Amino acid sequence: MRLIPVLAVLSLALCGQRAHAQIPGGLGGVGGAALPVFGATMGGWGGGWGGGWGGFSSTIQEGYQRGMADVIRSAGAANLMDSVAAQNYEVARSQYLDNVLKSTETFFENRKMAKSYRDAERGPPLSREALYRMAKDSAPKRLSAGEFDPVTGDLSFPIVLQDPAFAESREKLQQLFKTRNESGGALGLKAYMEIDAVAKQMQADLRARIRDFPPTDYVRAQDFLKSLAYEAQFAAG
Repeated sequence: MRLIPVLAVLSLALCGQRAHAQIPGGLGGVGGAALPVFGATMGGWGGGWGGGWGGFSSTIQEGYQRGMADVIRSAGAANLMDSVAAQNYEVARSQYLDNVLKSTETFFENRKMAKSYRDAERGPPLSREALYRMAKDSAPKRLSAGEFDPVTGDLSFPIVLQDPAFAESREKLQQLFKTRNESGGALGLKAYMEIDAVAKQMQADLRARIRDFPPTDYVRAQDFLKSLAYEAQFAAG
């Protein structure tokens, strides 16, 4: 039993008892006569108490019955509210589980769509012939006759690589290729490794100064160094 309804019962009972004790014969026996109770008439009691408390008890028994009715009504209201709260909890929990399920389904559906899109963009796998052709096209080309004289071993460097900053590297490469020519067109493994190392160092130095040269001349110089290192492979032996 809750504390507030119990207090309401006791209060109503005491009020009924006090009223019955102070007014002879009970309030019902007055017949509407004006009696001075706390400076008010019976009409004042009926209007004031009736409007504020919903009526008053004329007897102790009636006050007790009114209090018990309030207790029962309060208990019923509490049970109703508990039932509504339980139903609301179950509805909220069901909606939460539905949202979790929908989120999971959406995640896997999006991943499936993304995979389908990637597969469509990738297209069919390349054949062995296509892969070979791509590798051949992307491989460096050998030096042309204007860039390298196989008889004398002379190299013709692009304009960018004729910069004084590359003088030492140019001289070293030229000497290595002349040695190749003097040895009958063959290079030892050591000479080939030196050519490859010098060419890669020149490529790195060229990248560091990329803003100093026109784009076309820069690309031509890089291609020359790749071809130069590639050319050395055919002379190694």
